[in-house]
Amino acid sequence: MLLALGFRGVTFEFRVQSKGHRRAWDVAFGVGSLVAALMQGLIVGGLMQGVTVQNRHFAGSVLDIFRPLPTISGATLLFGYAVLGAGWLKLKSNVSLQPFASRSLRVAASAFAVFFGIGCIYAVRIQPGIRAQWASHGIALACLFGLFVIAAGTLTALPGKSRTALPFLIGLLLFVVGISGTALIVFPEIVPFRVSLWDASSSSTSQGLVMIGAACVTPVVLAYSAFAYWIFRGRTPENGWEA
Repeated sequence: MLLALGFRGVTFEFRVQSKGHRRAWDVAFGVGSLVAALMQGLIVGGLMQGVTVQNRHFAGSVLDIFRPLPTISGATLLFGYAVLGAGWLKLKSNVSLQPFASRSLRVAASAFAVFFGIGCIYAVRIQPGIRAQWASHGIALACLFGLFVIAAGTLTALPGKSRTALPFLIGLLLFVVGISGTALIVFPEIVPFRVSLWDASSSSTSQGLVMIGAACVTPVVLAYSAFAYWIFRGRTPENGWEA
C-alpha cells in the first residue's frame, strides 16, 4: 500500500516532465491508485476477519489477508473510492466530462452497495465477535445500514442534471456511515476482538507529547490544504490548469 501511494505521488512529477509520455504516466497513476485502494481494503477485511494473536504478539501469516472477507473488502473499498472520485469529477469537471462522471457514479454506487452488503452478511457469518456486537448494538447498526442503503439508492437514481455537489456529499455520507458502523463494531478494540485499546496504549507521557505535536501540526495541515483548495476552486478550465 505504501509503495503504491508513493508511486502515485511520483507519477505527478514525471507526468509534468515527460511531455511525450503523459499517457503512460496516466496509466501508472491509475495502477498505483488501484493497488493502494485494494490493499487498504485487504487490510481492513483482514482485521475484521480476525488476527491471530498469542501473548499479545502477532502469530499469523502475511498471507492471511488473502481470504474471502479481505478480498470482498478490497473490492468494496475500490468501488467506494470510485464513488468519491466520480462525485468529485461531477463537482469539478467541465461540461464535456459530466456525462462520463454521471455514468461512472451510477455504476460505482451500485457496485459499492452490492459489495458492501455482501461483505456485511459474510462478516456476520464467519466472525463471532461481529455477531456479538450486532446483538449488543442491533438498533444502531440497523439504522446505519438502512441509512447506507437509502444513500446508495439515492446516489444511483440521481438524474444527470442534479446539483453538482450533491453526489459528492452523498458519497461522503456513505463513507461516514460505513466508518461509523465499523467503529461501533470494533470499539474498544484496537486489534478487533483480540487486543483492547487500553491494553495497547502507550504511557500517558507519550500520549501527551503526541497530543502537543498534533495540536501544533494539525492547524498547519488544515491551513495549507484549505489554501490549495481555494486556489483551485471552481470547475477545471476546458484547457486544463496549465493553459
